[in-house]
Amino acid sequence: ALQECLFLSECEAFLQDVLEKQKLPFAATKIGSFFKAHGQKAAADLRIALGYTSAEIPSDVFADFRRIGVHMFRRKLENSNISGIFLRHPSAGSCVVVNYSEDLFRQRFTAAHEAAHALLDVEDDFVVTFEHQGKDLREVRANTFAARYLLPPDFLHGIGSDFKLTADQAVEWATKLKVNTPTLAFALKDAELIDDDRSKIIQQGRVPREAKIDAELPTSLPLRTLERKRSMIERGLSDSYVNLCFEAYHRSAVSAARLSEMLLLSEEAELHEVLGLYSEKLQYGS
Repeated sequence: ALQECLFLSECEAFLQDVLEKQKLPFAATKIGSFFKAHGQKAAADLRIALGYTSAEIPSDVFADFRRIGVHMFRRKLENSNISGIFLRHPSAGSCVVVNYSEDLFRQRFTAAHEAAHALLDVEDDFVVTFEHQGKDLREVRANTFAARYLLPPDFLHGIGSDFKLTADQAVEWATKLKVNTPTLAFALKDAELIDDDRSKIIQQGRVPREAKIDAELPTSLPLRTLERKRSMIERGLSDSYVNLCFEAYHRSAVSAARLSEMLLLSEEAELHEVLGLYSEKLQYGS
């Protein structure tokens, strides 16, 4: 799985270069030795760079991190204890693999967490994030970045400084904010809006899986199309990556054979199926 994601990173970097796709310049700065402050500042700076207001909630976090040049792949991993992996590719740069086996809201948090490693752990070639982490300061920093990026303090303060939430009310807010209740509790505590007892109450609630809508899999799609695209995402093939491949093909930057290889397809029939899925066609004679 990791080998394929590294291959996809190489392909994406090549396509972005040949198609002259510009990324949004962004570099995180670390001042002092307080790890949580690193995460807080990086999240605030990135939100500004992406054009978010101080109280705006990100919609498609995967697209956000791709904008700043992180090769972001959601991939089904057999090891359910792994939430995500950051890898620094020698030529393609930062690559993040998010375990697609996890629920959607957890994937959003993992994407932000691994992006923090890409931005702040510049001395590391890779970082593996397990479901249950210890007190590694790098993980504390990454969690702080993810919480602040997904749930900015200005927003949390704006909806009420006195969070006397029941478990059911916490679920309602978490659903609106596209996070799980532990993330909501973490962010509220980080913003000094709740204490440990209230945090435990908030974490008792669970957002129903059916309430979690995937920005990359709109429910308006026909069921067969939805399932086929889901199976592609499981292998790391997002719409943004697939469309990049098609653009390169139509601009004669890659051949049909190379297109098939970049889409991890081994049979011609598979290529035609994916072409049909995206309403694309092979050029005559290619």
